[in-house]
Amino acid sequence: YFRKEVIMYKIGHLQYKVKNLAQAMEAFKQLGFEIERGGEKSKNAFIWFNEGPYIELIEMNRTLMPFAYIFRWIYGRAMKARWKKWCCSQQGFIDFAIEAQKASLRSIAHFSKNKTILNQFEIKGRKVITWYRKNLKNEKIAFSYYPILPVTLPFVVSDYSTPQRPSSTIHSNQFTEIDKVIFVCQPQDYQLMCQLVCHDDKLQLKQGNITEIDKVILKNNQNETYQLSNKITLERM
Repeated sequence: YFRKEVIMYKIGHLQYKVKNLAQAMEAFKQLGFEIERGGEKSKNAFIWFNEGPYIELIEMNRTLMPFAYIFRWIYGRAMKARWKKWCCSQQGFIDFAIEAQKASLRSIAHFSKNKTILNQFEIKGRKVITWYRKNLKNEKIAFSYYPILPVTLPFVVSDYSTPQRPSSTIHSNQFTEIDKVIFVCQPQDYQLMCQLVCHDDKLQLKQGNITEIDKVILKNNQNETYQLSNKITLERM
């Protein structure tokens, strides 16, 4: 049963780290993207597409590093390592989340089953974490995620308790979707990723000397492709 489930994951969203959320939101708006802040005072914002992966902007810096040690005590080593990675990375695409293809495994109620599935491949974390926040409509929403080791791999997320993706998003720059995410992996990470996401046509895996997001390619309504860089620029492919 679990052997069939484990290969059925897909990329959910990409994390794009910024130093100043308000300034980054303005820069992305200048590129023609619609941006939705996560909450009135939140440090995150979203670039939605009508389907497929989306982009989350997050404002983080090294001053938040002390929380890593608190999270280590509460949630375990995997959360400490993930938080440290987010705090210490440079601006740009720093991480991404994967989610189960099967809807029941994305629900908060059954999300812990993902931990059992991943354990078979010695992909481990300490515990599933559920957090809450309020969105711009002042709705309280919940989501679960599972930080795993090695930290070079993506983390696993649930669906939101209340769907957050707008029914329709039209960007003035006419981009309609994330066409491809190219993820370069060291050999040991490559083997694991091939088993987890081999059915996801949005994710292209390559072997290399490091494990990192190499390129994020967007497609517009003319089927033209552009790379979204770590410097908030669009480069024609």
